[in-house]
Amino acid sequence: MAEEKLNAPARAQYAIRRSPSARPAGVHQVTEFQDPGYTIVGNHLTQHRSLSGLAIGLAAYIQSLPEGAPVDIRTLAKRFPEGRGRIAAALRELEAYGYLERVRRRTDDGRMITCTISYNNPEATRARRARETAEQATPHRHRAGPGRPDGRLPRTHSAAGSVSRSAARSARGASPRTKRSSPRTTRAPAPTA
Repeated sequence: MAEEKLNAPARAQYAIRRSPSARPAGVHQVTEFQDPGYTIVGNHLTQHRSLSGLAIGLAAYIQSLPEGAPVDIRTLAKRFPEGRGRIAAALRELEAYGYLERVRRRTDDGRMITCTISYNNPEATRARRARETAEQATPHRHRAGPGRPDGRLPRTHSAAGSVSRSAARSARGASPRTKRSSPRTTRAPAPTA
């Protein structure tokens, strides 16, 4: 029979907390507080079904870099063991799915450079740009008036600060509308002093 060792703990010091619905198999998350200098990567990238593992890893690496860091194929090939061909293919994958955009620009001295734009959430960026474009395309109602595309007159304000539409109608020569009395809004005449 084995001899009992007194320096060994009686039971394991660490246990995985399980909720009643948790399965014993699968991934278990251990989350620790991280000091500044970490990158948040969305599940839409890490669990993307069409991107290769290399493309996902390169996207996460590029998102972790500071602004202005070089991310050309040659620099990435020095950092990772994959060759230039595989890295170039992974960058093309990221471009195809909107995570990267490479724009060629000419400098003042005539050289061509490539600016790489990394999007951490391309779907959200596309949606925001579509909203901004739609907002710019729709005319603003408060800017309507004579000489404006819809030909509406501006509203005028009374001394109390409320808007008077009848003043705007009379300014263009139209007769003021008669008020319709509704049963709920009948008022007694104000007493005169």
